Amino acid sequence: MKRFWWPQTPVVVVSLGAASAVLAACGGGGSPHPSDSSPVGPSTPSNNEVSSVPLQGKTGGLAPVWKSDSPNFGSGNNQLECQQPQNVTVTDEGLVITAKKEPVLCGTSSTPKQYTSGSINTMDSVAVGPGTIITVKVNKLPNGKGLWPAFWMRPVGGGNGEIGILEAVGAKNVNDSPHFAVTIHHDYDKKSPSHQEKQGKNFTINDFDPNKPHTFQLKWSESSLDWLIDNNLVFHRDTTTTSWFKEVFNKPYFFRANLAVGGTMPDWAATPSGSQVTPGVGSPDASTSFPAQFIIGSITTQPLKQGGDSMNPATSPVIYRSPSAPGSGPASRQAALSVGRRNAVAV
Repeated sequence: MKRFWWPQTPVVVVSLGAASAVLAACGGGGSPHPSDSSPVGPSTPSNNEVSSVPLQGKTGGLAPVWKSDSPNFGSGNNQLECQQPQNVTVTDEGLVITAKKEPVLCGTSSTPKQYTSGSINTMDSVAVGPGTIITVKVNKLPNGKGLWPAFWMRPVGGGNGEIGILEAVGAKNVNDSPHFAVTIHHDYDKKSPSHQEKQGKNFTINDFDPNKPHTFQLKWSESSLDWLIDNNLVFHRDTTTTSWFKEVFNKPYFFRANLAVGGTMPDWAATPSGSQVTPGVGSPDASTSFPAQFIIGSITTQPLKQGGDSMNPATSPVIYRSPSAPGSGPASRQAALSVGRRNAVAV
């Protein structure tokens, strides 16, 4: 029997350095890193419960709820990097994905790739579903031509659907705002009956400093999705804008985080009217600085209050977490979802 871990237990931790003192006050002992194999049982979370997705394991490395993608993951987008586990680390600042300019043989290929980076997921361990607010605190976004950091979600067990919480195409002038996109996908093979296989929005943000902390939030109900950046509503989808919403988004999704180098995406962020299209990432050039780092300070989840289908775009209070959180054991990719509730499901 395997247990699917659903974020549920609140942990009051405000920084990595202060973790041991705060955990001791919460009955967690003096260790700043709770056990990574602690059992998590089924529960119904309260309306104000905030949970952290583990970033750091008890021995100081990456928490075992995360696993690395294959070396050539992302090749379908013509990305130029080789994914390497050693390019993903955890520091006092958070989870760090580092892109480097260095030639390496990638996978079974005999032709070297010129860049390395990292791509990780919680496919077998952590997922969320409708009735959840997901908040990603980013301490640093890499900026520069050819850089493409992302935090996104895919369905547990495979199938149709993708939710992009954060995608940022680096600007050639590092003092300019990255080009942001928020997107949803029905499928990748363009076989959906309505032929509306993706919807999204792309934009820049005035006076955005990629070297300072920012929050990227998704409010997900059974019939709507709202994206907020630094507490400002930037995009909305629901069952009236998206005919396939309930087909695709009423099931559990796991997390992915990566920092791509190069890649093509000529229309993936087009608005429903087709009036806006994000330019392709393109290749790095002499102006692109390496190593480049994508730093995630925390990932938190909390239940969306009852009646969340008619959400107020005003912000909800969020307690941010450092890389320390309840542990989790291995999980089944075939976990079931009780819609609107975040449960641990044994299968």
